[in-house]
Amino acid sequence: MAKPRYQDAKGSGGANSIPVVELGGACIRVITGSHGGEIGPIADVAGGPTYLDVSLERGKVFEYPVSPTNTVLLYMLDGTALVGTQRNPYPVA
Repeated sequence: MAKPRYQDAKGSGGANSIPVVELGGACIRVITGSHGGEIGPIADVAGGPTYLDVSLERGKVFEYPVSPTNTVLLYMLDGTALVGTQRNPYPVA
């Protein structure tokens, strides 16, 4: 087991150290892992997670395919998500 440690997500460059990918009406901040050719500032995390902070313009769509062996956590503030192969809607209550 690894010793617990803290990693500053902002790094020495402040908030600008978190890379942003703009794609089809989506603003994607890459915290850890990679997306769209960008690599997040948090590294060497057990399990190799990907943590994306995604903001969408109204009516836009963000698709992110994942392996069936991965565990996914989706936290939404507003809107509806279509999740999985069945594309069942999950609205924010």
